[in-house]
Parts: sequence; C-alpha cells; structure tokens
Amino acid sequence: MIDNLCNGMDAYSFSSGKHIATFHAPLDIRHAKQVGIDQSGLTVIQGSDKGIVYVADYNTAAPIQTLPPSKTRESIQAVTVRILTTYL
Repeated sequence: MIDNLCNGMDAYSFSSGKHIATFHAPLDIRHAKQVGIDQSGLTVIQGSDKGIVYVADYNTAAPIQTLPPSKTRESIQAVTVRILTTYL
C-alpha cells in the first residue's frame, strides 16, 4: 500500500510491482497518511485530511464504511488495526 497523495491509497503486488487497486479517499491537503490492513488481508482502513476514516474491501476496493468525522475535522494521519481473538 502506498499513499498516492492525490486521491487515496494504491495497492501494488510486492513481487511484480503490478497495480492492484486504488482505495479512494477525497483529499484537500496533501499530507501523508497511514493505512492499515486487517490480519485476514481483506479490509483496508485509511485516514484522511477531512477527519474521516475510510474502510474498504481489499479485493474490490469497494467502500465498506465511512466513520464520522472528528469534531475538529483534523487530519487522521495514523491508523492501527487491532485483532480481537476469542478463545473458547
């Protein structure tokens, strides 16, 4: 995953360098942001300069959910993914 500073994040194959998908997140200010991918590799989470967190399907780049903006609408430049495991 690479922050393309134009319209979101781009996914590339590490071995071939082939572009896989673009995960769109509208931008106003060109600040680098982090992206998180869940342990299964199926979900992409990215911040934005609008205070919104975007969640998308890795395989299709289709949006899954948009988390509401922060009250101050400050840039979300860092994200983390926490995997919760339930043991029976």
